[in-house]
Amino acid sequence: MDDYLDVVLEFADRVFGSSRFALGGISFGAYLALAMARKRGSQLDGLLLSVPQVNHSPLEERRDRAHRPPSIQPPSQRTPELPNYSEDTRWLESLPFREVTIPLYRTATPFRAPALFLFGRQDAPFRYQTYWRMLPYFPRATFAILDGAGHRLWSDRNELACDLFRDWLDRMEAPTLNRNTSG
Repeated sequence: MDDYLDVVLEFADRVFGSSRFALGGISFGAYLALAMARKRGSQLDGLLLSVPQVNHSPLEERRDRAHRPPSIQPPSQRTPELPNYSEDTRWLESLPFREVTIPLYRTATPFRAPALFLFGRQDAPFRYQTYWRMLPYFPRATFAILDGAGHRLWSDRNELACDLFRDWLDRMEAPTLNRNTSG
């Protein structure tokens, strides 16, 4: 994973140099975008993480699918299955996946640029539960869990996702609020 991250960082260095830029990713790309933000956060004007992949990180005391915390919802309030909604991403669990070696889910440095976290309510709940715990380190983040969306969030709820994306772009354009000064 560190090799993947190094390739993406090298690409950004070639394209952007020391210039500022916004960064976004979907699924595994969001996992790498978060790692990149941890390395180059002070260079970013914004960060978008859409249905981000989460990897088990025992050093950071987070929980993955096999070790979910108890539900905070009473049984009658659990998310219902949607009719005609079929999404099976269990095959992803069989992929050889290692984590990057930098801390992702716990950090002492807040990311002060606009951020957008997008999750599908019908996607795996451990994803948004993991990122919810990170919100104190993202003081300018919008955190949205879209009902009627799974891991294919951008096709499942395109109009709403696009509205949130436009809002994120607008927040990055705000004249005095768009600088991530703490990295």
